[in-house]
Amino acid sequence: MAVYVGLPRLVDALLRYPGLPDSGLSKDTGTTNGNTLRVIGSGSAFLIGTRQTDQTNYSLADPGELVSVTHLQLHMLARGAQYVIDM
Repeated sequence: MAVYVGLPRLVDALLRYPGLPDSGLSKDTGTTNGNTLRVIGSGSAFLIGTRQTDQTNYSLADPGELVSVTHLQLHMLARGAQYVIDM
C-alpha cells in the first residue's frame, strides 16, 4: 500500500498563497504540461482546489500547528488519467 504524506504541505501552501493551483505526485510519477494534464509514470497525481474553501483557522495557527479547512477539492488521478485545468 502506498501512503502519500505530503498532502498537508500542499494544503498549507495553498492556504498561504490562495488562488494558486497545486498538485502532488507519487514516486516515479509526473504530468504533462498544458491546459490538459495527463498523468505519466507508475503512481498517482493529486490536484487540490481552494476556490470553495470557506472555513479555516489558518490565519490563527502558529507555525507548525495543525490547521482545519473545509470544502477543499481533491482530485486523485491514476496513471493515464487526464484533467482539464480551468484557467
